[in-house]
Amino acid sequence: MTIRTQLHLVARRTLGVLLVGGLSVLGTNAQALDLNDIINLQAAGLDPSTIVNVIRSDSSPLQITPAEVEQLRAAGVPQPVLDEICLRVGCNVVPGIGGPIGPGGPGGPGGFNQQEELERQRLLEEERMRQERERIEAERARMRDEILRQQEREAMINASLERLDDAGRMLARGQCESAAAEFRGFLDELMPDPGSAPHYQALTGWVSAMHCAGFRQSIRRDALQAVLYGPTYDAFEEMFNILREISNEVAYLDPQFEAMTGFTVNQYSQAFQDEWNYFLGRFFWQYGEYERALQLLERLDVDAADYAKARYLSGVMHLELGQNRAAYASFQNAVLATEAEGTDQHIHELANMAIARISFEVQQFDVALYHYNTIEAESVRHPRARYEIAWSYLRKGDWNRAIGAFHTLRSPYYDQFFWPELWVLEAFVYLQTCQLETAQDAIYRHDAEVAVMQQQLVEFIANAMGPEDYLDSITSYYDRYETANAVRLPLAAVRYVLADVTFKNQRERIAALEREAALMAGLSGALVEYGANNSFDIESTLQTARIDAGLRVSQLISAFEAEVRDWNVKAQELEVEITVERLSTIEGTLDTGRTSGSASTSLFVLAQDWQSWPFEGEYWADEVDNYRGNLANFRDEDQRCILPADVMEGGSDAL
Repeated sequence: MTIRTQLHLVARRTLGVLLVGGLSVLGTNAQALDLNDIINLQAAGLDPSTIVNVIRSDSSPLQITPAEVEQLRAAGVPQPVLDEICLRVGCNVVPGIGGPIGPGGPGGPGGFNQQEELERQRLLEEERMRQERERIEAERARMRDEILRQQEREAMINASLERLDDAGRMLARGQCESAAAEFRGFLDELMPDPGSAPHYQALTGWVSAMHCAGFRQSIRRDALQAVLYGPTYDAFEEMFNILREISNEVAYLDPQFEAMTGFTVNQYSQAFQDEWNYFLGRFFWQYGEYERALQLLERLDVDAADYAKARYLSGVMHLELGQNRAAYASFQNAVLATEAEGTDQHIHELANMAIARISFEVQQFDVALYHYNTIEAESVRHPRARYEIAWSYLRKGDWNRAIGAFHTLRSPYYDQFFWPELWVLEAFVYLQTCQLETAQDAIYRHDAEVAVMQQQLVEFIANAMGPEDYLDSITSYYDRYETANAVRLPLAAVRYVLADVTFKNQRERIAALEREAALMAGLSGALVEYGANNSFDIESTLQTARIDAGLRVSQLISAFEAEVRDWNVKAQELEVEITVERLSTIEGTLDTGRTSGSASTSLFVLAQDWQSWPFEGEYWADEVDNYRGNLANFRDEDQRCILPADVMEGGSDAL
């Protein structure tokens, strides 16, 4: 057979195998495979399985002798091919076992007995199958044991459900701590699967009992977990109400709140839906996601208890987004809502103040004054409203009412408040009406009462205290006042810090955490171990809250010092203007001889009656905000200052 004929046969046989999956496509007259064919198939790069398929597809007997098998082995023919050939030609090489034929022939000394090898292989397979059966049976036994253990555990849990019922009855009787101990014990000892009915019952019972016992911070995550079970569970509404209260009292925020937006609560009352949407809207507001917050707050019904709060909060966010018209409308809706309900005076005042400030910014001073004047005298915001009213009169150019407002803010009704610019602003008003002596006197008063604070403030800040030292300086100020250990800080600065809303909220949170730490330390009975394990969380949170509050004090003191420093500079600049104006006025009066009548600077109008106000004696609290000055304006038609006649008569000493 020529090489060309051999390759032709190999190609035909290989193509047939590949096309029909091993079925022979060769004719009956095809030549049988011989040693060279096998070698050529290997040389063609075919893998062993393909060569085996070629051999099997040829119905003709192989033209290979047992002796040629060793030649094929020496030529590098793979063992699977040799095994297939040996099965067909009956050589003395056992399939899968290499090696030469023994000199004694089949079964002879030094050779391999094919039958014995097959028996050995059979026994090995039986052993493998026996081991596999044992493995499967062991796995089945393990699974049976696991099922039995699970069944026993479930049976134990079910048998202990009476324990949960007992704990529920304790809670109903107000035995909060005892009930909490039972619920906690059930969770820790039996460890029911999360998501199971026993776990949910024990978890919600635990949260309710601890909440009843006065705990907030320590159950915040458990309350959130109970809510995240979803609205299809029985205690969902109760758990949400507890979570909302915890969030309010200890300023609890958690990114997992966002998962609650995936729940549908349409099956609950409209009141609950409103509470739900307000809670989540406020959460996104606190995280700065205003668009999502606004969408949630828009869902509140107009009759919702939090509707006015939602409108006010929407106004705040619209302002942050630069949407002033939308902010104004939201604040107006908040005012209207509080007036219609006759409730929530807090939001009513905040919304009116917000509208007044927006109006002030766009110089609609009369609108601003209207809304400022809605703040009643009994309100804690009344002093701030009077302060901003004074600024409104000043910007409006109503000098007499501005002076009346400045004097009012320094009356005994407001002596616990401090505004470092009052004397400077008053001096400015006197300068505008050419009351130059009085303007200079106001600057002197500023220097004596305000400017002297700056050095003390600078020294206090330079003391380089830690955050908790700053906090202690404020909280212990009054206890240490006029003692050897007094805080070196002006009283006005302390009042400035104490009036800050953020600092107030921080102090309330610290107080709540301190109460909880005391409750945790006082746990008894079965809850002692729980208290020991969780007291660190309370203490570390409390420590963080104190540091945050101390940092806030540091910021406020620095801001107060900067404000005092700024007004000291403005006072100096204004004093220069007053001096220049006095010199210019004297020169102009001496040149022209123009004077005016005497001025009146100490009279104030109370309703329609003139009333001298020496800041001592009897006061009228309901009328104190109506005082105004009776200033004469010593400016001529050219807006130049002219001296009053009595000043000229007094000579230079009067100046």
